[in-house]
Amino acid sequence: MKSELIAVSIIVAVVFATGLVVMFNYGDKTAGAFSSYPAQYVRIKSGPLGVGSAVKLPVESCSDSDGGKNFMEKGVLRIGDDVFSDLCDRQSGNLIENWCMYNDRGQPVRGWAIYKCPNRCVDGACLP
Repeated sequence: MKSELIAVSIIVAVVFATGLVVMFNYGDKTAGAFSSYPAQYVRIKSGPLGVGSAVKLPVESCSDSDGGKNFMEKGVLRIGDDVFSDLCDRQSGNLIENWCMYNDRGQPVRGWAIYKCPNRCVDGACLP
């Protein structure tokens, strides 16, 4: 009876340890260990079992002088050291509008669209 209890305990321990390795190695691909971390965190593996920790990524600032998707006002988008101005495409006359967006890790990225102004585009904005 005692040897059977030891054998069952060993089997349970092995199954549990295997489950931990799978959970930590594939936690970012399935609904595992790290799926509950906010988007601005990233998982770092360390140790023999792949046990990881979450590290907060630096988040750059993002600003748009015209307040976002504003086709009637020229804006300047700033993400860290990068600068993007709204402008009129010389060939088509369409507006290229820029605004702040955020990726799945909470970091700012450039959102942009090509917009056909109802009248015409002048100096990075549509005329009313």
